[in-house]
Amino acid sequence: MKNMMIIILLIFCVGEIYAQQVWNLKTGSSLRKSLKDTSSIYILNGEAPSAVITDKKDIFCVGASWSAESHSIAARIDSNGNFLWNNVQLSIPQNPLDVDLNAYILPRSAGGVYFAFDYWEYRGTVDQLEIYAFYPHIQYVDASGKVKWGPTGKRLTSMVVDYQNGASIQHINFATDGDIMVYWNWVGASSGNQYDYGTFVQKVDPTSGEFKFETTGKRLLNFRASPLIQSPNGYIYIKAAVIR
Repeated sequence: MKNMMIIILLIFCVGEIYAQQVWNLKTGSSLRKSLKDTSSIYILNGEAPSAVITDKKDIFCVGASWSAESHSIAARIDSNGNFLWNNVQLSIPQNPLDVDLNAYILPRSAGGVYFAFDYWEYRGTVDQLEIYAFYPHIQYVDASGKVKWGPTGKRLTSMVVDYQNGASIQHINFATDGDIMVYWNWVGASSGNQYDYGTFVQKVDPTSGEFKFETTGKRLLNFRASPLIQSPNGYIYIKAAVIR
């Protein structure tokens, strides 16, 4: 029964993207006692939601809310549908038009969770088109739901782009030594119509957030590749044709 409840909750978290409110929670005792007596529980209504189940059967959810700013909102729910924390915003953008999207989730066994995401920095408007530069960021939320690594998390690379290009997070996992590995694709204009493509990784200390690789991250490939697949032995494999 517990496994069935987890499956119902996970499916709803991942699949519910068509409502128009940021949060729509069933909080009344007659509406939400547990998943045993209701067909679903509203967790997050928004864009591109995702979720993972921990060894303790808790569920971490994250997705871009349908608020005016479209920032990513995270929640932690136990297997009975009770919120351990919710409505946690991964970033407080420096510009009202900055957004964070495409969040990947990595639970921490001692409690808390890491979120790797694309942070979009607003650069202006050209011919009524909003222009953004995309950068890879990581944020740590502790077991109580407190954001730990600054208002926008930590940017994983010192590389910059001038136009609508940049990073797209592909994977996050723990290395065998316990450090965090975050992988992303990159495209940036170097001059004229010449573009710099690549697949990068950054190694992050899970406690301090210190970077272990160079400030740009370590370049793995001179092209973009996805998806990145993690095998049971912990190795990362690239399973895709070259993306230009």
